Amino acid sequence: PSIKVLDGIGFDAAIDRAVALLGISEEELPSRAFVPGYPLGLGVCSVRPIEMARAYSIFGNEGKEVTPIAVRNVEDRDGNIFLNPEHDLRIAQQAKGAKAQGISQQTAYVMTQLLENTIRSGTLASPTESGTVLRYKDKNGKRYTIPAAGKTGTTNEYKDLWFVGFTPYYTAGVWLGYDNSISMRGRINYNYNEHKTLWKNIMNEVLEGKEAAEFEMPDSVVKATVCAKSGKLASSGCSSVTEYFAKSEVPTD
Repeated sequence: PSIKVLDGIGFDAAIDRAVALLGISEEELPSRAFVPGYPLGLGVCSVRPIEMARAYSIFGNEGKEVTPIAVRNVEDRDGNIFLNPEHDLRIAQQAKGAKAQGISQQTAYVMTQLLENTIRSGTLASPTESGTVLRYKDKNGKRYTIPAAGKTGTTNEYKDLWFVGFTPYYTAGVWLGYDNSISMRGRINYNYNEHKTLWKNIMNEVLEGKEAAEFEMPDSVVKATVCAKSGKLASSGCSSVTEYFAKSEVPTD
């Protein structure tokens, strides 16, 4: 599927979008293997965990730009703030106005729905019990589940194990591997679930006490029932599925 998408939109468009999401400078692209070619669609490029977490955060932030920071503020011994990087960042983002919208709201939401399937029935279904491990009780004892979306990744010979996932509150990225590209094969559990379990445990802790929340569907997105095979409107002989579309992209045939 990734090769088909790459072939459909072209190498330049794919690289431009990836660079915008990941926050990679133009100067670094050649050394990171962001070069036109079909291998790009299989993930041969070099990406840092913080960059991948940034990209997924933009999906969860309704397409708005997200800039990771390490220090929120610095206080003196009396509690007076004299350095406030988080505040400065917010001001800079507000100054950008519409330019802070990295991708459209409908693209961000449709991507989020695609990535939620990884939790519901994909490679994260088993470790997260189809997302039900992120289930909590409110002060009245009512149970609710905080939705999550994300994607696993494994490079050749299990040299890198990835999972990046996000909720309406937080994004977390997990990478397991060695700096010298040693294979993880035989060094960890045979089913390679350690990175998924780490992500699940982190999210379970940080979401405790958070109120119920959902990924907000913008008005520019609709649900439509389509043929599972063709992706077009379902006929009587179709096995049908319900998917999310930007209003301008809803099938009419």
